[in-house]
Amino acid sequence: MVAKQDEVALEEMGQRVMTISRAQMGSQLTGNRMPLTAKGKKVKKAMEKQYGKEKGERVFYASENKGRIKGLAKKPAKKGKK
Repeated sequence: MVAKQDEVALEEMGQRVMTISRAQMGSQLTGNRMPLTAKGKKVKKAMEKQYGKEKGERVFYASENKGRIKGLAKKPAKKGKK
């Protein structure tokens, strides 16, 4: 994090400083997701219904990452041998 006096000094030199809080980074932290299987779509929809849209999505992907639920995302295609 940039201190306020450093921020002012950089602005005086003509450089702009952009600070982003963790709350604003939510959309930036979520990268591209794998396409979901039918089971994944069903489970995600149920979690969003139970917890709300945003929290349901967080709970869904946290459960997937922890390994509590298997078979939610389609596996990438295997590359052939050369």
